[in-house]
Order: sequence, then structure tokens, then C-alpha cells
Amino acid sequence: MVGASTSLNVSVTRQMGAYVKAKIATGGYQSASEVIRDAILALQHQEKTHALTLQAVRAKLASGLAQADRGELKDGDTIFNNLERGLDQLARDQAPQPPSRRSRKNRSA
Repeated sequence: MVGASTSLNVSVTRQMGAYVKAKIATGGYQSASEVIRDAILALQHQEKTHALTLQAVRAKLASGLAQADRGELKDGDTIFNNLERGLDQLARDQAPQPPSRRSRKNRSA
């Protein structure tokens, strides 16, 4: 159900105006109002997503600080060395393997 509407006079740059007109011309929208309404909905969604992400980051920070307060810290050098070893292993696992001696022999025959 569509809520009550209000009328606004909005000024945009020439580039924005051309963009709105192009969206209407391609048939995706019937009017400039539809384009602007959709843009506002997208902005609202973006703001909500940002707020939820920020909330999750704050929760992780609080959890980490609580762990630190309990003395559950890990040495940073050890953590980064473990990460580096893991990345090195991943790179080795994903590297192309040279052909085996047997497959090279079969090609020359």
C-alpha cells in the first residue's frame, strides 16, 4: 500500500537530470518521481546496511576487549606468522604443478 505523498521541488545537476531522463527513456521508470523514490529507497537500504555492519563491528570490538580484560590475549607476532605460513601453504597448493616425468616421456614418444 502506498502512503500519502508529498510534493517536493528538487534541483539536481545536469548530469543527474540526464541520468534520470535516461532511466525513464529505457522504460524502467514512468516518471522522474519514480526514479527519485527508488534512489531514496536504495539510500535507506544502504544506511540500514551500514548501521548493521557498524553494530556488528562494535560487538566484535567489545568481545575482543572483554577477552583482553580476561587476559585471553595472543601474541601478535605469532598470529601474523601463522597467517603468513597459511597463506604460503595456500599459494603452494594452488600453484600449477609441473608435468610428471612419465607424462613428459609419453609426449616425446
